[in-house]
Amino acid sequence: MLLCSVPKLKAKGPPADDDDSLAAHLLRIRDPGTGQLISDDWLLPQISVMFWAGFDTTGNTMAWTLYCISQHPEVLSTVLSCLL
Repeated sequence: MLLCSVPKLKAKGPPADDDDSLAAHLLRIRDPGTGQLISDDWLLPQISVMFWAGFDTTGNTMAWTLYCISQHPEVLSTVLSCLL
């Protein structure tokens, strides 16, 4: 999936100046030595790192939040009443 996304992103052309997405920032990075846009070989690992880092931190945050809620019965009751 990630391997296919780089060419698709680049095929759309350069990102708009007001595009503040992670993909736009990555597509704007230039090699400091040459001034050329970075290669796909460099870009793909960066996308992978951001994807997995986000997945990992989200999972940890959810686990900690659920643990904290479980330690406070009054909060747990409120949360359950909102969800059910």
